[in-house]
Amino acid sequence: MGEVNQAGRVKNFYKVLEIAETSTPEEIKRAYRKLVRQHHPDRNQGGDDTRVKELNAAYAVLSDSVERKQHDMKLKRARAYAAAQAKAAKARAARSGRKPPAAKAKAAADAFG
Repeated sequence: MGEVNQAGRVKNFYKVLEIAETSTPEEIKRAYRKLVRQHHPDRNQGGDDTRVKELNAAYAVLSDSVERKQHDMKLKRARAYAAAQAKAAKARAARSGRKPPAAKAKAAADAFG
């Protein structure tokens, strides 16, 4: 499915298409078409082929109801994991009397969206 990037994190296809997770299939299609038109190298001189491939992958997953549900579950699990990691880092820091590294805490909180 191409949902996990090289860092082992789940790719948030809703962010790729710049839509809300509650978007309807029509909104998904509209956003996909708009962004592909905007980034396609054949239509725009500054178009980005890798961005178009990323949009295609996002649309392929979000336009299929079964794959979309699977993607939503992966995002939910990834967010829960990130929250647990942040909580554990905070607890370790509290036990040691140090503050948790701000960059790691922010990265864990923002990791999945």
